[in-house]
Amino acid sequence: MAKFAAALTENKATAQVLFSGILDETAVLEKLDLKKFTAVEIDLKNILRVTSSGLRLWRTWVSTLDQSKKYSIQSCCKTFVNQANLVAGLIPKWMDVKSVELPYFCEKCCDLFCVVIPLGTGSSVPGDLDEAMPCPKCGARAELDVDPDKYFRFLSLR
Repeated sequence: MAKFAAALTENKATAQVLFSGILDETAVLEKLDLKKFTAVEIDLKNILRVTSSGLRLWRTWVSTLDQSKKYSIQSCCKTFVNQANLVAGLIPKWMDVKSVELPYFCEKCCDLFCVVIPLGTGSSVPGDLDEAMPCPKCGARAELDVDPDKYFRFLSLR
């Protein structure tokens, strides 16, 4: 079982926070001291799973953040996107989503892989999503594994 971890690195006035593991009832978010930073970049690429208890902890933590600062989410993983599509406001409007994982599936080798794509200004869906791309494992054509309208729905639920 991959225990939840939050790694904080500093880049001048910006905090870079990498969350990894399973976001569940054992996750400790409130110990992150972000007071001295004017901007916070939250990277969710290594979140493996999110439980209902983890969602409650996330929402509680987000509600304590100073909204006068600039917050952004990088590499929002498929797991978190799926939860954000179920729970309105999981990612608040004042938190900018810079990039998300987009899942692809290769029928030839049955590989499921994700590609991180940047979002447009104001967390908008890019208009030119690749419906297919070469599989990194076998080179065959891999198809987009989600309906973009449904997958990016969370952006309108904020």
